Amino acid sequence: MSSCVLSKIHSAAPAYRVVTGRCVFLGTTSSTNFVRCNYSRANFSGDNAPGIDFDATNWTGALMNDVQMQSSSFVGATFAHVTADNANFNAANFDHVDFAGANLSGSVFANATMHGDNFVGANLHGAKSMSAAALTGSLWRDTLCPDGTNSNHDGGTCLHDLSS
Repeated sequence: MSSCVLSKIHSAAPAYRVVTGRCVFLGTTSSTNFVRCNYSRANFSGDNAPGIDFDATNWTGALMNDVQMQSSSFVGATFAHVTADNANFNAANFDHVDFAGANLSGSVFANATMHGDNFVGANLHGAKSMSAAALTGSLWRDTLCPDGTNSNHDGGTCLHDLSS
């Protein structure tokens, strides 16, 4: 598996520099797919990257507050210990994603696909529209549910506590 590093270039128009083992790409994210990349500990707060393919990416410890990533795909990604307060993930695909220890408070997940995800130790307090997400086969343990309850005290799940 190859990996790449994505770093924001400070300029008037959002541009990104992707460094892989053999190439450097400069461009906007509006027409680019970033699959199997490593964004761990990166700061994407406030960025706008809707409709992008981020499958099998590593976001461990990244800051994603207030991002606009609606309709993006994150299949098989790692979001462990990510901080994504008030992020917009409307209609995104999160199948088989590891959200262990992630802070997703106040984020929007309307019409998102979330099958087989790991929410162990995640903070979903105040997450919006999770009841409208396709959410099945997930692992819940010590998860702070959208309504503020803990999955351990509610049958080992947050499925009954999804705010609309």
